[in-house]
Amino acid sequence: MQENFKTNYFANSNVENYAKSVAVKIAKASGVKGFESEGLEDNLKKKSIAQINWANSKPLKEETKQEELDKKVILDNSSNLEDYSQAASNNSSLKEDVKLVEDDANTIMTADKHKEFQQLNEKEQKKWLFKEHMRLQELDKTLEDERNLIDIQKHMLARQQNKNMILKQQLENQKSLYDQKWQMLEKQNRQLTIDKERFEREKLVYKDRVYREARKNAANSDGVKIFFKGVHDQDTLKKRYKSLAKIYHPDNMSGDKDILLAINTEYERLLRFYLDV
Repeated sequence: MQENFKTNYFANSNVENYAKSVAVKIAKASGVKGFESEGLEDNLKKKSIAQINWANSKPLKEETKQEELDKKVILDNSSNLEDYSQAASNNSSLKEDVKLVEDDANTIMTADKHKEFQQLNEKEQKKWLFKEHMRLQELDKTLEDERNLIDIQKHMLARQQNKNMILKQQLENQKSLYDQKWQMLEKQNRQLTIDKERFEREKLVYKDRVYREARKNAANSDGVKIFFKGVHDQDTLKKRYKSLAKIYHPDNMSGDKDILLAINTEYERLLRFYLDV
């Protein structure tokens, strides 16, 4: 119950004010001076119970009138707690707070403990009040430490969120840079493909030009003579001519009309030469 009280005691302002009021009445009933003034009581309601400045004065004399007042205070406290519980019966969110107030009031001062407190001497009463005061101070210090811890955790969370935002921004920048490099590579690849196609076309044009120049040179008289190299008589001349005519005839895929005419001219010249011999 004490741990739950530490966490939830100050969660509801109405419960806190009522608990302070109960503590004030119990302190009055216990014979503690310093609560007779209305200003002190109002000031007490504005701060936590742990900050009560307990007066080091003697308790009131145990007279019949005082005992009747004590009983009346106890009855008033019980009646107030019952009224508060009845008013909160239809509100599920306040039921737990009412239970906390009742438990705490019972912890601070029950009827039996009140009688025992009245039976204590002055020294023991001061000792009990001092212990209660120290307990409440410790409770307030614990709550303050928890608040400080929550503030530290909030600060750490905010720093982590800022760090995550920075990392996210860096990741977006890297992604943008990667996209730019990828676009550059694609552009260079397209350009390389275009250059390759142009090179293949130029290569075909060059081969065709070289082939045409070779055929043109072969059509010359000096170039045709090489076709008949090794011919020494009329029979070998005719055989060589037939072979060349099959190769360079225009009907063939690799034939050429100009080369065939040059071969015919060279063949007739050599044939006249061998016939004259």
